[in-house]
Amino acid sequence: MRARECHPPHTARLSRGFTMVEMLVVIALMAAVSTMVVPNMWGQYQRFQQTEQIERFWQAINQRTSEVRNQGTTLIVDAEQPEWQALAAKHQLTLVASDRIIIRSDGFIKGGALNLAIKNDQKDKWTLRVSTPDGDVNIVPRR
Repeated sequence: MRARECHPPHTARLSRGFTMVEMLVVIALMAAVSTMVVPNMWGQYQRFQQTEQIERFWQAINQRTSEVRNQGTTLIVDAEQPEWQALAAKHQLTLVASDRIIIRSDGFIKGGALNLAIKNDQKDKWTLRVSTPDGDVNIVPRR
């Protein structure tokens, strides 16, 4: 008599793949995780865009600074001056009550904070801080 190999019944089932229930559970878990992650990513994307917008505004100020330095004069960035209001508007920003930032032709900068509002539905508020004497810039959201 010949010996027969006997396979347990459950091994044949394992080789066929995933069941529909297992697939549905995985899809449900992925959906749950994405509902938590996607809104945070959208907020980060908006903040990134707004930061870039403010950086472009500051670059425009720096361009004006270079022009004034060549003339050997001092540049004063004052939120109440129409020139700076117009520059902010060009970048979809509104300048609100802020410190005066003084940039001398020798490179010394009397820093301060420029308070900005983004022209959007939420009217997000930001502060562009310029440090004395080197002019390092820090852009932070205001609450």
